Amino acid sequence: MDSRVKQGFTECYYVQSRTADLISYLESIWYKDRKKVLPMGFIDKYLDEKALSWWYQDDGHPKKDG
Repeated sequence: MDSRVKQGFTECYYVQSRTADLISYLESIWYKDRKKVLPMGFIDKYLDEKALSWWYQDDGHPKKDG
């Protein structure tokens, strides 16, 4: 802990990533009511290694209900 924090000396950094058009498009397909869902038609037609890795790394997992 930096002793200067108690004296009011602090720094704050804000970092924001750019959003790729492809990621925005995938989000519009994957999220319904702020819950991530992959439609089976999309999986069959488009889910390659790159798309799967983006989905999984963004809190996705192969969950089945039932």
